[in-house]
Amino acid sequence: MSIHPVVHKILTYRGVLNKQKFLQPSLKGLSDPLNIVPQGAGELIADTIRQNNKIYIYGDYDVDGVCSAALLVNFFKELGFENYQTLIPSRYENGYGLTPDTARQMAKNGADMVITVDCGITSVKEVEYLKNHNIKVIVTDHHLPKDGQPEADFIINPKINPEKINEPDYSLCGCGVVFKLLQIIRRILNRKDINLKKYLDLVGLTTVADIVPLTGDNRILVKYGLDVINSTPSPGIEALVEISRLKDKKIKSYHHGFVLGPRINASGRIDVADTALELLTGDNYANNLKLAEELDNKNKDRQDLCEITFNEAVKIIEKDKYGKNRVIVVYQPHWVKGIIGIVASRIMEKYYRPVIIFGGEDRLNEGVTGSARSIDGIDMFEILSKIDRDSPGLLEKFGGHTKAAGLSVTRENIDKFRNKINEIVCSECKEEVFIKKKDYDLDVTVDDINVNLAKALELLEPFGEGNRKPVFRIKEPVIENQRIVGKNGEHLMFELGNVNGKKVRGIRFNSAKSEINPEQLFGYIECNRYNGGEYCQVKIIS
Repeated sequence: MSIHPVVHKILTYRGVLNKQKFLQPSLKGLSDPLNIVPQGAGELIADTIRQNNKIYIYGDYDVDGVCSAALLVNFFKELGFENYQTLIPSRYENGYGLTPDTARQMAKNGADMVITVDCGITSVKEVEYLKNHNIKVIVTDHHLPKDGQPEADFIINPKINPEKINEPDYSLCGCGVVFKLLQIIRRILNRKDINLKKYLDLVGLTTVADIVPLTGDNRILVKYGLDVINSTPSPGIEALVEISRLKDKKIKSYHHGFVLGPRINASGRIDVADTALELLTGDNYANNLKLAEELDNKNKDRQDLCEITFNEAVKIIEKDKYGKNRVIVVYQPHWVKGIIGIVASRIMEKYYRPVIIFGGEDRLNEGVTGSARSIDGIDMFEILSKIDRDSPGLLEKFGGHTKAAGLSVTRENIDKFRNKINEIVCSECKEEVFIKKKDYDLDVTVDDINVNLAKALELLEPFGEGNRKPVFRIKEPVIENQRIVGKNGEHLMFELGNVNGKKVRGIRFNSAKSEINPEQLFGYIECNRYNGGEYCQVKIIS
C-alpha cells in the first residue's frame, strides 16, 4: 500500500509507528480479551448461566451505560438465557453508580449475580453489601479507580493497571469492556455460532459518543462498527437511523457523536434511560420507530434546555466575573442535572477554562450534582482526588476521567469548593496552559490541494477524540469570487486561487458576514461527491 506523502507526514507527527496497520486496521488486530478480562470472571458468569441463576445487569444512565447493558441483554437473548433483569438507575432519584437503595433492591429481588456496566469501580460499600448477601459481583467499568477498590468477585477495568496506559485496550469505553467480556464468555460456552461482529454497530457508536481516544482497539471497533451500521444495523439502531433522517446517507463517526449518540443520551438526561434501553434491545421495528421518535423529541427538549441554561450561566459568569478565575464554578438549583455536562463543555470552549456546573437541589444533605470538563494540561480527576485528600468531607463523592468528571458537594460548601479548586490550579498550572493554541497539522498551498489528497485523507477515518480530522493552514491563498449562500444567507462560499490560476472551492459555515484573513486561514480538505462526480473542497474553520 502506497501512502500519500501528506498522510505519511500527519501520521509521523502524531507518533504512529505502524502506518500500514493504522490505515488498514483488522479485527484480527484486536488485543487478546484476556489482557483485561480474568478467565475466572468468564467462567463464573458461564456457570451462573448454566445453572440458570438470576443475573442483574446494572448500568449507568448515559449512552455508554445504556449501550453496555443493551449489549449484554442482546447477547443473553442470543444464548437463550432468560433469567436476567436490568436496572438502569434514575439520574434524579438515584444518582450515579451503585447506591445503597439500588443494591438493596437487587438483593430483595433475588439477584444471584450482579454485573455492573460502565460503573461500579468506586462503589466499595455497595459491593460489600451485595457480597454480604451472598450475591456474586462482577464490576465492569472504565473509569479511573480511587485508592480503595470494591471487593467484587472480579473487576474488569483496563484502568486498574496504570502501568498499561500504552496498551491498545487501555482506553476502551464501558461498552468496549463488555464486548471483551462477551468474547471470553462465548469462548467458554463454545458458542461459535454467535457472530459477535454484528454487535459492533452498538460498540462503535458508543466508543465515539463517550469521547474516548480512537486509537488502538477503539479505532478497530469503530471502523468495523461503521461497516456494520452501514450494512446490517441492529433493529434498534436501524430505527434510530431512520428517525434521525440518515437512512440514505453513509454514516460516519460524526453522526455517532453528534446525531445518534445524543438521542440515546437524551433518555437518561431528560427522564429515565429505559426508553433507550428498550429501543436498543427491541426486535419489533414498528415499536422501535415509536421509541426512536420519542428519543428524538426528548433530544429536542434537551437542546432547548441546554440553550437556556448556557445563556443563564454566561450571564452569571459575566456578572460575577468568574471568567477571570482559573476554574469556573457556577450553580443554580433549577438547572437540570441531566444537561449540565453539555453546558459545561460549551462554557469551557467559550472561556477556555476548566468548568464545573452544579445543578439541582441538595437532596438529604447528599450534595448537589456537579459536572466537570477540563482543558488540555489540567487533569480534573487528579485535582478532585487532591481536594479529597487535602480537605476530607468537602467532596461528597466524585469520579470520572482526566477531562470529564462527576462530583457532588453540599450547597453550603460550593463557595469553599470554588476557592479550593482555584487555589490548587493557580498554584500548580502555568499561565500558558490557559492560552488556546492555533493547533493544526500541516501547512499546504493551493497547489497541494486536490481530489487525490482529499481521498487519501479519508483513510485516516474514523475521526474523533485522539484522532482528530486533519487541520491545514492554507498558505498564501488568493481569495476570489466570494458569495453568500444558504437559506438565510448564513454561509460564505468562495474560491482559493494561486498565481498559476489554479482554483479550489472553499466554504465557511455560519459566518458569512465576517471577513476572511488569508494570512490565518485554517480548514479541512474534503472530497465532495455529487451526481457521480468528485471535487475537492476546503471547509474553513478559522
